[in-house]
Amino acid sequence: MKLSGWVLVIMACVVLSGCTQYWYQEGKTFQQCQQDFKDCRQQMEKSADSGQVDLGVYADRFEKECMEAKGYQLVGEGDLPDNAKRMSSMNDRQTYGIAGSIE
Repeated sequence: MKLSGWVLVIMACVVLSGCTQYWYQEGKTFQQCQQDFKDCRQQMEKSADSGQVDLGVYADRFEKECMEAKGYQLVGEGDLPDNAKRMSSMNDRQTYGIAGSIE
């Protein structure tokens, strides 16, 4: 199989396996996670100079550092508790979903 064939097979496996990753912290509600994520985005927007920075790369890096500083980890769908509320994205710029316990 040619390389392009393998790439298509791998991409299909990723899409079909539900490889979405979520920001999650045990003990945090979905609403807390959502608010923490929004806070990180607001901090990023205040510190970014959109004329000087590739906002996509910068936003992804800032999101990761900010959410990890708040105690969140990226986890796969299969690693979330069954009763966790999930949202795969809040907008088209969001790389990862968010998840938390139901209040």
